[in-house]
Amino acid sequence: MSETFDKFLKLLHLEPRTLFGIVLLGSILLFGTEEFLTTFGLELFRNDYKGWIGIITLISAIFFLIQLLPWIQNIYHQYKYEQKVIEYLSSLSREESLLLLYCKRKKQQSLSLPVTHGTAKSLVSKGIMEQAGGNGSMMEWPYTVSNIVWKKILTDETVLPHIVPDDELKRYEQVIYNIY
Repeated sequence: MSETFDKFLKLLHLEPRTLFGIVLLGSILLFGTEEFLTTFGLELFRNDYKGWIGIITLISAIFFLIQLLPWIQNIYHQYKYEQKVIEYLSSLSREESLLLLYCKRKKQQSLSLPVTHGTAKSLVSKGIMEQAGGNGSMMEWPYTVSNIVWKKILTDETVLPHIVPDDELKRYEQVIYNIY
């Protein structure tokens, strides 16, 4: 009895692609046409072991789906997170918008700012920018606009709510390192 149970537990540890292969093969054997099965000499095998094939296919399908659920959940949570970050773009302060406009106009996804830069820290807390970990100096710490936001601000002109004239952006560029 315990030997059978041990074999059953080994089935739980199969890779998803192996389980998918078992499900696919079992489905072909169970639902394949007589002509197809006869061509490969599998008609008698299916008729003799149809019950076992069905049970193994069903169990493999269930275990495949169980292993697939965390992956689906991860994709869903990533999608929800990205949507939340995109929502933050509509409620940016003027300084936050100016910093992103500065990056956009310079065509530069990354920039170095003081580690205590308040606007950059605010954007990091919203997930709009990422702060590099462990490298850089206090006065030049690398910050990067996240990929999802970068693609959005490059492709959608309506994302940044503040339309800023070039002269104002140039003034901001001169004091960007002084804002803490």
